[in-house]
Amino acid sequence: MNEWEADFVTDPYDDYNLAVEILCKEEYVAAIKQSIQGLLMTWYPNKNWLDTPVEWLLPLLLESKRSIDGNAQRPRKGSVSMGSWAADIGNDPDDDYNLIMEILFDNEYVATIKRSPNGPTIKWYPNKNELTIPVNWLADILEEAKRSIISYDE
Repeated sequence: MNEWEADFVTDPYDDYNLAVEILCKEEYVAAIKQSIQGLLMTWYPNKNWLDTPVEWLLPLLLESKRSIDGNAQRPRKGSVSMGSWAADIGNDPDDDYNLIMEILFDNEYVATIKRSPNGPTIKWYPNKNELTIPVNWLADILEEAKRSIISYDE
């Protein structure tokens, strides 16, 4: 988990509104910012598979909602194209049919949430384009996956 960091910063390009920069192994991989559509996480293009601990990411999303969503001024213009997000719970045939959750963006798989020895993780697939995810939706999905995967383990 120590390979992941998050810094709350003021964004000079957005009227100094509060934002969150997310780093993995000291590389910027995502940012959370307020937009006209609400609080969004932008996952930057990446050539690597990235495993993010749900126990690390979910509290960060919830703290971002408390800190940023209620305090930032929403931009008056500049909507962001987000595409269509979906999640599907199923069984992983490569892992003794353990429960997993697949995350899809515009009908393409972009991440999988599954069990790991240290708790649930979200594995982000390599992507060529930015992925813009509504923070409320992602937090709900992570909470649901955490409940489902943990209750399945018991």
